Amino acid sequence: MGVEAKVIVACENEAAATDHAAAAFTRLGELDAMFSDYRRDSELNQLCAAPSGVPHRVSADLFRVVELAQLVSQRSSGAFDISCGPLTSLWRTVRKSGLLASDNELADARARTGWRKIVLDRESQTITLAQPRMQLDLGGIAKGYAAADAVRVLVERGAPSCLVALAGDIAVGDPPPHPPTNLSTNTSAGSPPSEPGWRIAPGPDSGMAHAAGVLLLANASASTSGDSQQFVEIAGQRYAHIVDPQTGLGASRVRAATVVVPHDSRGRALCGATADAIATAFSLVNDTHAASLISAAPIAPAAASIRDLANKITPVLQVGDARLFRLDPPANPPPP
Repeated sequence: MGVEAKVIVACENEAAATDHAAAAFTRLGELDAMFSDYRRDSELNQLCAAPSGVPHRVSADLFRVVELAQLVSQRSSGAFDISCGPLTSLWRTVRKSGLLASDNELADARARTGWRKIVLDRESQTITLAQPRMQLDLGGIAKGYAAADAVRVLVERGAPSCLVALAGDIAVGDPPPHPPTNLSTNTSAGSPPSEPGWRIAPGPDSGMAHAAGVLLLANASASTSGDSQQFVEIAGQRYAHIVDPQTGLGASRVRAATVVVPHDSRGRALCGATADAIATAFSLVNDTHAASLISAAPIAPAAASIRDLANKITPVLQVGDARLFRLDPPANPPPP
């Protein structure tokens, strides 16, 4: 899925931890082979290469992710849209060249997008793409799903105290028995014995900078979306790497959003995917729409925080369980 993966497992000995981590990485590899739009042989790209208008049977994992994505698209009025692959591809070219796409290029890409052009049949587990040359992009939902599903694997193997991070998407199991050490500076994680959770302190290169100061998590997923690291300036305008389906350009809002969803009976993976998708949508909608999206989310977030990146301290919107957030900014916040 184009990002670095990190797995932390608390075990009695190194050999057991290595075996458990290997199983988690194997699962992440399986999901990457399904969801990646970078791999020509991925299941996602096979679906997109299939004839339009013809039902295509897919794996249970891919169907679940697309089904959830469609629900978030509906409830976000299209702000979240996995059909915007053609726009994403065009925007990647723009970011490399530093030149905005022409009107004709944008029109062609827009003609091949639209979440309503994705038709699902749960009974047959098929997906139909109604428009020729469509390209789905699961970048705003799949990492949350994968991180949480890797945690499921670890818990089922008898390693419940664990953390899996894919860039700004983090999933955790039970709290660690003691503060882990020797962690990467990108995302520091630990917990004093008196605190019932993993302390997630976003680092300047984690993709979570400027969102929540510190998170305290157990058996939950947290996703952060924004342009604190991946952005480009063209003709004096700052654009995020996240494409706004309404404009076909990178989002121009300078903000970051963090969403926490507890793992429940609907499955860790779907909870992680929900956190990822809602955080992505928050980067694109206005504050009023963001507030309404909280109540309309397929799985209710426990907490959410949206911050204007020009103001690292005061949230634009903060809802839910404040105990999950330590909202003091990092001691050494990165520059805007």
